[in-house]
Amino acid sequence: MKNIEKIPAQGWSAFGEKNTKGGFIQLIVIIIVVLFLMYYFKIDVIKVLDYIRNSFIDIANWFKNLFGGAR
Repeated sequence: MKNIEKIPAQGWSAFGEKNTKGGFIQLIVIIIVVLFLMYYFKIDVIKVLDYIRNSFIDIANWFKNLFGGAR
């Protein structure tokens, strides 16, 4: 008789097995909600990718100035 006791709020069972029930459906729902929000606010994928790219470049330049200015 295998009695599996779940550890609360961690998603793991007492025997070390990963509790993956419902995770895939949650991922699909999140993707659909994000796509609906993008459609509602008229944001396309290219704008989102440009924003991420420009943010990464700005952060990299900030670090470069931070460590380059300390010399």
